[in-house]
Amino acid sequence: ARILLGYPDQFPFVMNATGSATNVPTFLWTQLSGPPKRAQLGFYRLVRPVALTERTWSFLAAGVRRFFSGGIPIIPHGVDTALFRPAAGDERRLEQVQKLKRQLDIAGTFVVGTVAANTFRKRFDRMFEAFALIRKRLHGDQRPWFVVKTDRVRALDGRDLRELVQRYGIEGEVRFAERDLSDDDLVALFC
Repeated sequence: ARILLGYPDQFPFVMNATGSATNVPTFLWTQLSGPPKRAQLGFYRLVRPVALTERTWSFLAAGVRRFFSGGIPIIPHGVDTALFRPAAGDERRLEQVQKLKRQLDIAGTFVVGTVAANTFRKRFDRMFEAFALIRKRLHGDQRPWFVVKTDRVRALDGRDLRELVQRYGIEGEVRFAERDLSDDDLVALFC
């Protein structure tokens, strides 16, 4: 048997050439990058989805312990914490943050942000829906902004983030940044 953790549609070796599962019992503990393609449906019909709970995690950990004496091997995301940290107390970085806020015309306001590729699995629809709810609850001078740093506003598959923004009625509060950012600018954006 095998257990998949991650995005099976990004790793074609888990399926055979016809898009269906091999004969190995497979338990799927994952999310997808997008809706499955018709050619992949055979695979998804044969796998057994597993809900991520404390009990199933304990079961997985116990099973894997036989092969990895130190526990389940996890490869963490690499983040340079010398760069990606709060700007408080660092005058140079605070200046960079203010400069970027002026460039995006969001100076002096409450800001929500994301840095993500325009793909289905990033669920921009849910982010925009949540932001629309936040915006309704803020009163007075608090005009919030949602800053989206993405590779492209209109995805290769036609998904258009501007259309989503219009659907949730937040077009006046969203700023898109598609251009490449230097490490310094990206750090400022996160701050």
